[in-house]
Amino acid sequence: MRGKCRGALLILLGNLLVISSVCMVTALELDNNTYNGKMPQLLRTYFEIQALMAKDSTEGLAAKAQIFGKLTHEIRYLVADKLPPEAARKLEQIKKNARGLADNDLSEARKSFKIVSRMFVEYLEMVGIPDSLKSTEIFVFYCPMAESPWMQNNQKIANPFYGSIMPEAGMLEGKLQAKVTAAYNGF
Repeated sequence: MRGKCRGALLILLGNLLVISSVCMVTALELDNNTYNGKMPQLLRTYFEIQALMAKDSTEGLAAKAQIFGKLTHEIRYLVADKLPPEAARKLEQIKKNARGLADNDLSEARKSFKIVSRMFVEYLEMVGIPDSLKSTEIFVFYCPMAESPWMQNNQKIANPFYGSIMPEAGMLEGKLQAKVTAAYNGF
């Protein structure tokens, strides 16, 4: 009798392992789909914030900053265990400084945007652009006066750090290419 119970127990444990493996794959696929769905939203919100700052406008900035911070938090949560520590730190810095984007004082909001932009560019350069952004053009500019990069979805310089004072200050550094590196293909 004891042998039959052990055999049944082993079969049951084996079935549980198979079921849990299937569940883990499904969870990873869900994370992948969710990550690929949230990254375009995050980038679109970033571009909207950049455009507002280039126009010296704070109209709607607080709401967009809140959305940006929420999306960054969600993405950070989704990929926390899949990122190298340096990439995770960059996402954490983006999330932390997103709060400052909502500042009513445009000069203070721009200080936060400077950090967010630098960290976001470095993050994307480090982990690559997910599949969901392959068709999105992401241009990286650099402002020597602000000593910071920023991103735009077009090639016409619209400096978010100086706005109407120096709208075309800066230079095009390049275009982020859609690349999903093997090391981070898991999300």
